Amino acid sequence: PEAFMARYREQELHRLDPLPGLAFRLGHPASLRDIIERAPSLNVEEQCYIEAVKDAGLTDTFMIPTYGPFARP
Repeated sequence: PEAFMARYREQELHRLDPLPGLAFRLGHPASLRDIIERAPSLNVEEQCYIEAVKDAGLTDTFMIPTYGPFARP
């Protein structure tokens, strides 16, 4: 949703967002639910971020890890 994306940019939530790293470590496409279930323990800020994602209605999300040059995220 647009409101969440605006909040993501304005509050620099990328600093708390564990999802890209978790998807990258998993190494294959997976649902948000699967990624969270397989995640190692998240810190308090990361848990709050996940709750904000759920509150924004992004519960049926599919993550696809992408790689840059030399297989870097």
